[in-house]
Amino acid sequence: ALARVGPPARVAVPDLVRALEPRAPRPARHRRPAGLSEAVGDPDLQVRAEAARALGWVGAGSPEASSALLASLDDEEELLRAMACRALARLGQPAPAVLAALERRRDDPDPRVRGEAGRALASLSRPRS
Repeated sequence: ALARVGPPARVAVPDLVRALEPRAPRPARHRRPAGLSEAVGDPDLQVRAEAARALGWVGAGSPEASSALLASLDDEEELLRAMACRALARLGQPAPAVLAALERRRDDPDPRVRGEAGRALASLSRPRS
């Protein structure tokens, strides 16, 4: 649902993350991170992948989102690397560090990651209107 709303949904994300937290306290090592940028480092692959996807929709203009997604490009899981490529393209910020990281992923061992990196680079190379 947040994906359909797009960047304006960004202000709701912290409250939504807090609302999804369980009411009973869990041991610190099992708590979910408070923000999406931190969630891309969660031990659970599904959490990391969904956080990366969500950052692509609501993270535009956020240096934390870009940094988290750039770090995700080096994750051991190809699913997360592919999601991070797609999310970086969706952010639409062709910064030199982003372009260089995506260029490196064009040599990824996984064909899905290579494809997403190529599509992201093509998308970020198009002139913006």
